[in-house]
Amino acid sequence: MRLIRSWFPGLMLSSVVLVATGGNAQAQSSAALPEVPIPAASQAIPATSIVSQERARQYASPVRLYPGRSSVINFSSTGEVITYVQLSDLSRIVYNTNAPIDSGAARTIILRPIQALHIEGTYTAAVPNLVVTTVDGAGNTYTYLFDLYRSAEGFPEQSESSGITIAPASEVRATRLANTGSLRPNVLSTEAGEATLSDIERGLAIAIEADYTPPDDPVVLAVREAIALARNGTLLRNAARQLQLNLAVLTSLGELGIEAEIEEAVEELPASPPLERQTEMEELI
Repeated sequence: MRLIRSWFPGLMLSSVVLVATGGNAQAQSSAALPEVPIPAASQAIPATSIVSQERARQYASPVRLYPGRSSVINFSSTGEVITYVQLSDLSRIVYNTNAPIDSGAARTIILRPIQALHIEGTYTAAVPNLVVTTVDGAGNTYTYLFDLYRSAEGFPEQSESSGITIAPASEVRATRLANTGSLRPNVLSTEAGEATLSDIERGLAIAIEADYTPPDDPVVLAVREAIALARNGTLLRNAARQLQLNLAVLTSLGELGIEAEIEEAVEELPASPPLERQTEMEELI
């Protein structure tokens, strides 16, 4: 938010679930789903983004979850198998593996958001995390952390993926070269995480509502035009260049949008009742 305060004034001066049962299930099944345009092959949504093993072991990797959709974490390229999974918040997310963990063949985790459940004695989180332990063929064990972001959008943007693939650094480099820079071209890295077009749009709406900038300012019009161009096949960076729009403005708006989404998720969390559990020893006393 502080970045928007500093950017916009200067630019203005320069520019002047779990499935429901019974009646609820019938109501949900009868409701018409909105039409979703099918992207052209050249604009298809990437299946997963790719992260190197080294980076994934050092930093928590973000994974976005969408209502009614599955997201994956895939270790197939690493030669490692999953030996342990621990989800911090079971009230809004469920997971499966492609094979039983005890079988020694589990290499993919499938995550799905669900409607909020009240689980006594547990806490909820705006951004839950997932801990995964793996082992390679030589018996070496590794631990990975993933931050899980629940999106309010029902469908990923063109630049968003449905999970991540963990791979050796050499494979990551080869994949990025093969894509010639087209891998998630409309995602901007910010201090709050990876900002999509929806995050930028949300941040712009917040900036206008908070009177950081008037809605008819040329910078606002340029941001809207850049988003529209990006959604119609123009790379976001190219659109910004064409419109002489500083990329830092889009980055700041994206960060503001991410922060707002997290704050909204926190506000939606139910108040946790005081825990009244007693230990077996207390009960005996």
